[in-house]
Amino acid sequence: MSILIYNIGQLVTVDPARMTDENPLGIIRDGAIRLEDGKIAWLGVSSEVSRADFPSHMWLDAQGKLLMPGLIDSHTHTI
Repeated sequence: MSILIYNIGQLVTVDPARMTDENPLGIIRDGAIRLEDGKIAWLGVSSEVSRADFPSHMWLDAQGKLLMPGLIDSHTHTI
């Protein structure tokens, strides 16, 4: 499945290439992210993508919300 989430108020990337002293989390304002088969294929600014470029993608409007990586720990301990 191909998904494009746009209009992300703050897209927290935690990407060392995007991190600076002024932007330690690598935040992209008015961000967009494209997912292909559950994996990140691209991220950038919303104005860099158009529906004409990705007509078969499911487009989701984040309505200016925050999007950040999740920390998922799926292991358990029995007691």
